[in-house]
Amino acid sequence: ADQLGVNTYAEVAQDMLKRRRLKRVRQALASKGALEMTYWVCAFSVNQHASICDGFGAPPNEVDPDRQRLKLAEYEAKKRDTVTGEEFRVCDCRQEKYRNASPEKCEMNKFD
Repeated sequence: ADQLGVNTYAEVAQDMLKRRRLKRVRQALASKGALEMTYWVCAFSVNQHASICDGFGAPPNEVDPDRQRLKLAEYEAKKRDTVTGEEFRVCDCRQEKYRNASPEKCEMNKFD
């Protein structure tokens, strides 16, 4: 979906399944040089819009100044694309967030 410029995978899936146009989708991806691209997929389908899409979390707050510098550098690095160095964009959706303060509704606290 990302490489084809559509908002959701559902649009691509419908095209492939209902109309049996897998070949057309493959050709469209190949024309964009995206057929061999690798994507990470969360097999548990966590709704990131209900948990983490709006920010990076609180920056570190270490008492020791040396440790604070180290942790802050790590924090800043994790906010950036490792290739371009650009800071990741955060989402401005209005989805209500459920974090650890709402353990029953939070989707991120179920992994061990």
